[in-house]
Formats: sequence, C-alpha cells, structure tokens
Amino acid sequence: MFEWRESNGQPYLYVEADNHYDLGVAQGKGLVEQILTTRKMSRVLPLLVKTTPRVFKATAKKYLPFIPKKYQEEIQGMADGASTASGKKISFDDILIQALSLEVLYGQCNFNPANLPNLKKLQACTCFGAVNQDGSVVMGQNYDAAASTARSMSWVLHKLADEPMVFSARLGGVPAMPVGKNEFGLAMVVNVIISKETAPVMTPRFVRTREAFATCRTAQDAYEIMYANREFPFSLNMLISDTEKVIGVQIRPEEIRSNYVKNTLVQANKYDYVDWQQYLRDTEYAMDRFERAEELLHSAYAADGQIDNEMLLDIMRDSPVICRDDPGATGVTVAFMTRESFGLGTARGKVGKIPL
Repeated sequence: MFEWRESNGQPYLYVEADNHYDLGVAQGKGLVEQILTTRKMSRVLPLLVKTTPRVFKATAKKYLPFIPKKYQEEIQGMADGASTASGKKISFDDILIQALSLEVLYGQCNFNPANLPNLKKLQACTCFGAVNQDGSVVMGQNYDAAASTARSMSWVLHKLADEPMVFSARLGGVPAMPVGKNEFGLAMVVNVIISKETAPVMTPRFVRTREAFATCRTAQDAYEIMYANREFPFSLNMLISDTEKVIGVQIRPEEIRSNYVKNTLVQANKYDYVDWQQYLRDTEYAMDRFERAEELLHSAYAADGQIDNEMLLDIMRDSPVICRDDPGATGVTVAFMTRESFGLGTARGKVGKIPL
C-alpha cells in the first residue's frame, strides 16, 4: 500500500509491503511523476558526458551481477507500478539507469570529458556533524543540485516485512539514497566528489545503503556494510551517525579514510587530505561553502559546546553560500535533512519532522 502524507506542510510518501516486488510496485505508483521526470533527465545525461543512451544503459547493466535478486525484483516492481499509474511503458532498464546514474557518471571516468564541470550542478551538498559535550549528536545536510532536479526529489518512509522503518530522500526511482534515517536512529548524509578516478564495477551504493538501513543500529555497523572490502563504486564523502557517534568518511574507489568526530565536522564536495588533492578535477570546487559552513558551525559550538537541531537549521539557512536559494544560480538547495527534520526546498521554508 502507499499514501502521501504531510508533516508541517512537507510531503512524504508512505509505502508498506511484505516483499520487495510489492514494495517496488507501491513506490512506482506513488512516485510516478518523479520517475517520469527523472527518465527525461536520464536521456539528457549521456549527452553531458559525450556518450550515447545505448552505451549509458550498457554500462549500467554491468552492475547487475552485484545487485541481489530481491532488489532486482523491487526495480521491476517500480517499473510495473509506474507503468500502471502513468499508462506509459516504463521498463526495468529505465529504473535501473536511474538507480545507477551516479555509478555511471562519477564512477566510470571514461565518460568524463572536458565538459565535466557541467556536472557540478547535478550533485553538490554541505554536510554538518557535531557531538555535544553532553554526549548528544546532531547531523544534517543541504542537498544541492540543478534546479530542475527539484521535480525529481521526494521523501519516502518505507516499511518492508519485519525490517525497521526507513525514511530517506529519493531521486526518481532510486531505491535508496544515503540521505535518511532508520527507526533505530541510524542516519546518513552525503557529498559526491568529482574525481579523476575510475571505480571498478562493484556493489552499487543503493544496495549498500538499503542493507545498512535494514540491519544496523549503530554507525559503526553501518560503516562496515557501506565500505565492505574498503572500496566504493565512486568517490564520495559521508557522515554516518547514531544517537552517540558521528563518523566522517572520505572515499576513493579503493581507499577509505574515517574520522570519529569529537566535536564538529563539516564536509563538502572536496577532500580534506593533501595527498588526495591530485584526484580532484577541481580543487577549488565547493571551497567557499566548506569554509563558510565550518566558520558558522565552529562558532556556534564554541559558545558552550552544544548545538541543537534548531541551531543547526539556522546554519543551514545561511544564504547565499550554504542555503542556495537563487533560482538563477548554477545549483540550488533542493532538499535538506537533519536527524530530526526534513524537507524539499530549503530550511528557510517549512520544516517537517521526520516521522520516526
């Protein structure tokens, strides 16, 4: 079953099923508009990297051996549900491409031509984490992307069989993004890195994310699942938290470095490590957001060693560098999340309460 619900004016889709296929059908029906919008975007993405839709699809299919059958069934269910709801033919491959677009765009560097800077508008985020002196934890992010991406974004609360409930951001038919939280209090936020490196074809990000949210209560357990074999399908930064701990992770395809946060940590679409700068396509990209975010977070924390949810939201509302709300800009904030709050658009508008 599925139904659209609201929290303080912020919409989210609730879906529930006993198996992956039926969960996919419910998601496909509920997210049909987002899926159709993303399918249009997916037809443009190959042109941005000077390849063809056929090659793009063939590359996505290379990941199929690394996608467990249950998730392939869910992808088929999404395609069937969206087809039924729209009256249009939406195929398994349509959803697969949406699910794996970042693996193809950012992991397979043979698709990264001279015009790669155009991809900056597709993925850009600012993430914040803090462990307060009383032991409490706050964490959040602004999710920045091309303004057109807003029409593909949604929030989904799903319940599958006896697994914990999971609340997460979605982009079209992506089965999971590491921007969310499960009912045990495990949460994730993320930054994509525009890297020169090619990643081996391996278990996709959405599979790792779903497995972590389905099985983990602690940040440490999720860390082990997300970075099994100390590899990842494209370059990335993440923050993972539970109710007591925040782990900052910076990721190259075949090397993972972690930072167990003692007070505050900001991450953006850049590496902090000097020896990793050589792998960045643009060492200055996101630097202004990082420096402004770090200044604000450190200043707020230094006052008394405490940052609460509302204080973090205020930092995330800082315009125009962190809260990017200029519709004429290259990229804008299309969604936001903390461990307690969520929404589409920016935190300067309505702020929903995560329904967990």
